[in-house]
Amino acid sequence: MWADPTIWEDLIAHVDPDERDGLELLDTTQSSAWRYISVLAVDPDHQGTGIGADLLNHTIATADHDHRALGIMTEIPRTVRYYQRFGFHIIREGSESDPVRFWVLLRPTP
Repeated sequence: MWADPTIWEDLIAHVDPDERDGLELLDTTQSSAWRYISVLAVDPDHQGTGIGADLLNHTIATADHDHRALGIMTEIPRTVRYYQRFGFHIIREGSESDPVRFWVLLRPTP
């Protein structure tokens, strides 16, 4: 749910079809405003040091404070398990036409 529908329309117009489908799915599951994590990445030299967890925990704390659900999409199988440890659950698993697998995950409003 977006306060300004033109923001949603502009966003949807500029993403690939699979991401658009995932965003639309996330939007249909929510009756109130929600947030989408577009990119969460840590330099490979610094992975495994807790930086990603700190970034995700900060994002979750902000969303929880604002009573917002969080959505994220990934094409990396190991990150599915990672996000699940933070309370996300799979709401869609699919394949792109090339075929790349992807997952749409949601962390509900607290």
